[in-house]
Amino acid sequence: MADPSVGLRRAEAFFAALPLPRLSPSGAAWLVVPTCRCPACFGGHAVPFWIVERRPDGVYGELMGGAEDGLEILESRTLGYADLRTRSGPRGRTLYRFVGATYQPQPLDPGPAAERGSFHDDLQ
Repeated sequence: MADPSVGLRRAEAFFAALPLPRLSPSGAAWLVVPTCRCPACFGGHAVPFWIVERRPDGVYGELMGGAEDGLEILESRTLGYADLRTRSGPRGRTLYRFVGATYQPQPLDPGPAAERGSFHDDLQ
């Protein structure tokens, strides 16, 4: 929520909200990203983001937030909400599932990627 002393118009100048109609059962979810960001704070590739949903009472609640290289909305669903996968670096991936109020990280099925080893194994 924006600080009231900043003023809504000024706060809106710093953020963009993209609708995510397939994400939640209500269809009232948005991906919020900064329109201006400081590379010194987040690096050259990680983008901060927040996923928010408008609740029936009109209040917006944060479902998830982070700073990642990529965000993917999956076809699978948990409790009616689409599962998500984030990406950081060349091989870092995290699965997120909705657990009742927010998205929480889940263990990934290692699959074929585990046979190749991790990014850190390649550096040794």
